[in-house]
Amino acid sequence: MILQCVCVCVCVVLRGRFGSVCLCTELSSGQTFAAKFIRVKATQRDECRQEVTIMNLLRHPKILLLWDAFETPRELILVMEQYVQSYSPAGVHVHPV
Repeated sequence: MILQCVCVCVCVVLRGRFGSVCLCTELSSGQTFAAKFIRVKATQRDECRQEVTIMNLLRHPKILLLWDAFETPRELILVMEQYVQSYSPAGVHVHPV
């Protein structure tokens, strides 16, 4: 899948009740991102746009940065910095890539 001819989705990482998360690569830089595809009803569009606006204002080391957002007739696509989880006996550790 190609997003606005900017990113190519490499693989689906997670599937959930409301959508899925794909690993994406930006074509110009080769940088890797996570793209969250959320199924959205027409009645939810304004609420989702408001959430994107709020996410653009947030800057905190514990919150993923939103790099871009796209809309299709059926989905909202949030392109965020990618995090990976590694498992150890002490628990789950989350690291930025």
